[in-house]
Amino acid sequence: MNCYAAFAQAQQLENEGDNDAALAAYTELVRAARAAHSSTLTYDEKSGPGVYAEIIDSVPPTALVVSVALNSLGGLLLDARKLSDASVAFEDSLTVWGANGMALINLGDLEREHGNFETGFVHYQKAAELPPLGDGDDADDAGGRASDSDEVQDEQGEEEEEEEEESDWFASFVVGPRLECVAQASYMCALMLHQLDRGPEVSRE
Repeated sequence: MNCYAAFAQAQQLENEGDNDAALAAYTELVRAARAAHSSTLTYDEKSGPGVYAEIIDSVPPTALVVSVALNSLGGLLLDARKLSDASVAFEDSLTVWGANGMALINLGDLEREHGNFETGFVHYQKAAELPPLGDGDDADDAGGRASDSDEVQDEQGEEEEEEEEESDWFASFVVGPRLECVAQASYMCALMLHQLDRGPEVSRE
């Protein structure tokens, strides 16, 4: 099963407003992905491209797609007012990828809207404290090491260009959403501290 292609199809259905078909597509994606793997699906962005390991594929790992799909599934269940099922989907998303900021924020929103402010704040705080990713983490381990020849430098440049093209999924699935989620969660933390009459904590953050 091409998990990434299945996700794109489900996302297209959602964008077209066919929520029932999208919900079914996300559900089948998750079911099929789990059935195809004997071990538990987990994703850790620290093993992603440009951080600690070289990129292997030009598509995101199945576990990452499953986590994002579960978050999308939870959003559709929220729209259908199936709140308990939505909460389970968001929790499942975090079981696969504990640093899924979108799922953390969605859980925070769900708890806050139902009066569970302290629990909602905990989810927002976890999202706000997620570490930054991207260029800042993409250090050059070989800095200062001289190349043996111009040919080696050219080959390295070509490899970097290929890696950048292949790792577009890392930017769109992980880095970009992380930046948005941290900013949104930080705002919600400040707002909720005021709502919880814990305003002085905002100035110490």
